[in-house]
Amino acid sequence: MAQSSPTTRTGRALIAPKHWPSWLILGLGRLIAASPSRVRAGIGRGLGAIGRLLAGRRKQIATTNFDICFPDTKPPERDALLRRHFHALGDGVVETTLAWWGSDATVDALCQADGFEHLEAAATTGRGVILMSAHFTPLALGVRVAQRQLDELGLTLNAMYKAPADPVIDRAMQRHRGAHMRGTLISHNNVQHAIERLKCGEALWFAGDQKAGQRLGVAADFFGRSVQTHVSIFRIARLTRATLLPYFIHQRDDGGYQARFLPPLADVPSRDEAADAARVNALIETEINAAPAQYFWLHRRFRRPEFDPYADPTDADQT
Repeated sequence: MAQSSPTTRTGRALIAPKHWPSWLILGLGRLIAASPSRVRAGIGRGLGAIGRLLAGRRKQIATTNFDICFPDTKPPERDALLRRHFHALGDGVVETTLAWWGSDATVDALCQADGFEHLEAAATTGRGVILMSAHFTPLALGVRVAQRQLDELGLTLNAMYKAPADPVIDRAMQRHRGAHMRGTLISHNNVQHAIERLKCGEALWFAGDQKAGQRLGVAADFFGRSVQTHVSIFRIARLTRATLLPYFIHQRDDGGYQARFLPPLADVPSRDEAADAARVNALIETEINAAPAQYFWLHRRFRRPEFDPYADPTDADQT
């Protein structure tokens, strides 16, 4: 008997009953993306409220991060920031549906992009462009907006990402976000592929605030604390001679979105990776202070082997 191909077996595996909830979530996502703006806003608020109720220890992690980064914030202000953060997380789910399934007309009506001249100047060098960003809640929409701008320059956008554990969601990310990027989603473990794309003159989206281990990280200041900071992107930029171009997106008070391409950081990468990491962290700090509720606060960013402000003997979640 002929054996089915791996692709066929994988496709059949993904429709197993255990994956039906994931397919339901994706179906609801399509409906959200097609909904009127007022409905989408209400869904974002509702998801944020539900998330805050179910977050458990993650709320304490966020609160600890607030205490570290904003030590002068009083408890009522901190609680208000926590509510706004979960609201932004709910909006982030809605923004992801728009990034995957929203029409170009809808995305263009919602989003503005500034600093195109910096992107154009980087693109005209003929070398690759690294869009150096961070984990703000509208990041999925930011990738879609970036490709819209790169289209005008005839450039392809790729993005480095960590694949989710759910294979159905990962397949959706590859198919839908990838379709609007023109390029590919590249696993964070496949650095060689990222290098190849940049050497071909393409663009790469990279979040510079990911926690790093000893091999790919250095200690650098972030909100007055030393944190392990990724340096792989500096090494990739040196190898490919790509331009490091800061790029961020925030939701405005009116519900629209503002994406910004900033000037390249002068002399980055340099021979001092710790100094480069500190400069990138300072840039991300500035962006966080501009929209503090929209930064992703649920990770243990400040934990180190010798320092764990999140320590809880009952906590088994070590992510």
